[in-house]
Amino acid sequence: GAPGGPGSGQWPPSGPPPQQQGPWQQPPPGGYGGPGYGGYDQGPRAWPKAGWFVRLGALIIDVLIISLMLVPAWVYLVTGPTEISSCSVDEEGTIQFGEPDNALCEGPTGATWAISIALGVAAFAGSIAYWALLDGKRGQSLGKRALNIKVVDINSGLPIGAGRGVGRFFARYLSGLLCGLGYLWALWDGQHQAWHDKLVNSVVVPA
Repeated sequence: GAPGGPGSGQWPPSGPPPQQQGPWQQPPPGGYGGPGYGGYDQGPRAWPKAGWFVRLGALIIDVLIISLMLVPAWVYLVTGPTEISSCSVDEEGTIQFGEPDNALCEGPTGATWAISIALGVAAFAGSIAYWALLDGKRGQSLGKRALNIKVVDINSGLPIGAGRGVGRFFARYLSGLLCGLGYLWALWDGQHQAWHDKLVNSVVVPA
């Protein structure tokens, strides 16, 4: 080799060290940046995915939190103004519908029903905002934050944004069809995606 080079017999050699090859080479400045580095896809598609039961636990927490938004509607329906009207009651005292009236019943007034429904609609709008702002813009609902997982774009690894967060919320209804088959789909899917993940191109990963 050249004098002072790796094969010259001189120690320490003066030439540059040999370059490492293969998947165990040192990462570039800033970490493993791009897909395919070192022989492996380092993009979000290759990241570890959150387990199904962890996702279920996060969903249960979120559903409980969102259910609290319906409390005002339920409380007003139960405690609001009532009125006496004719109704149909069977021998056990259960109110029947579509039968001839045979008794007088006390129930919510029309205004009570209207206000309760308005509060319910407001709660539904609040739940949409919940998923759009937390799941969509920040990548973590309160349930996901509690269990240390997050939802990201499958290609960029960034939050999916408020619009897709809303789309993911409504797509959950599709996942709930056929006895929740869309949710169960994540158990065997290669990317652990439920149907609502596939529709908005998202994945759930450890935070």
